[in-house]
Amino acid sequence: MSVVHTSRVARALEAGTLELLQACRRGPDARLPQGVGTAFVVELAAALDFQTGLDIAPERKDRRQGFTTFAVARDALAAMTEFDYAALVSATGRCRRSIQMAFARNAWTTPLRYFRALKLHRVRGVLLADPGDRHATIGDIAAAHGFWNWSRFTQLYRRQFGEKPSETRARVKRRVGRPRDMQEGRGLCRA
Repeated sequence: MSVVHTSRVARALEAGTLELLQACRRGPDARLPQGVGTAFVVELAAALDFQTGLDIAPERKDRRQGFTTFAVARDALAAMTEFDYAALVSATGRCRRSIQMAFARNAWTTPLRYFRALKLHRVRGVLLADPGDRHATIGDIAAAHGFWNWSRFTQLYRRQFGEKPSETRARVKRRVGRPRDMQEGRGLCRA
């Protein structure tokens, strides 16, 4: 779908939605003007019908192919320990730019940022797990997942999750240290 055609659908949705909202603001007992809903649906259908009448099949094929590229690259990234564009190109059979465009279209990010987020989620999963092995430091866990610079790791972790890795681990330790009733949300008071 091109931008021009998408804007027509967006205008139809906006006009119909605004009209419905204005009718609803009048109160729960107010009746909707006759045909407001119908007018909204008709306008939307007309806009969508306009879309389907155009020859946009090649663009749809391109999008499917872009998603397939994204899905294959995403799976390849999940198996990687270190980021490697050559491995992505080999796994997908597409060029580097096609992979980048597939990620931009489907995940709104780059392959490298996606890979970094995967690694951060893995570290967080270890930190959130029951801390049975309390001898492993956060630095050891981060290094095991490929983060060698502690300050950069902390910065990325905080940006991704809104807290420091040490805060995550401290919260888990507090949760594990509580009585079983508190962990399950029952509290100490019984009703």
